[in-house]
Amino acid sequence: MLAEFAAFKGDPDFAVTLARGLAVIECFAAREKGLSVSHISGHIGISRAAVRRILITLQYLGYAESDGRLYRLKTRVLRLGVAYLSSATLPILAQPLLERITATVMGRVLIASLPQEEFEKYLARIELKSLTPKTVSDKSKFLEIIEKVRVSGYSLIDQELELGLRSIAVPVKTLSGRVVAAMNIGLNAHRFPASKMVSSFLPVLRENASILGKFLT
Repeated sequence: MLAEFAAFKGDPDFAVTLARGLAVIECFAAREKGLSVSHISGHIGISRAAVRRILITLQYLGYAESDGRLYRLKTRVLRLGVAYLSSATLPILAQPLLERITATVMGRVLIASLPQEEFEKYLARIELKSLTPKTVSDKSKFLEIIEKVRVSGYSLIDQELELGLRSIAVPVKTLSGRVVAAMNIGLNAHRFPASKMVSSFLPVLRENASILGKFLT
């Protein structure tokens, strides 16, 4: 890690302390049990004293917690990622993926949230491909489906992506109403008819999407 900082040595505009703080935060990736000061110090190559000061600062600010030996990040750290999600528009976030997810249930939820002008441009350039005999590949039909998703607030796909698979999805919205993600459930089409997907699983999806959305303000 110090090698990365060395590239900016001597640059008066480079904030070393901030860089070290971000490096400490990144250390926690996939570390559910927490990390010790010595472990972080050895991983990023800065002194234990410096790491300790950074961790204590994160703890004071509500981004971390400690049991006296190990440190863990708290949910407040999600705000760092949300800052990006809040500043970027959905087309910017999703556009690189949308052309590959037209047949997926979550993809249709995201597509339905596009502004009308963006959606029309998207529809004009995409090529709808049939993945199963049930896949909707006609653009006019696809347009009708997206309009229904916009009105109903959910998307249901019946074996269009894979035979035997039926899926339902809802948008995940911030408190301001902006769609930033989607949540879905996929089940065996022979065991769960479409009507049961809507009556049994749609309310659960909506409830949990609402809870998740509260973290994305």
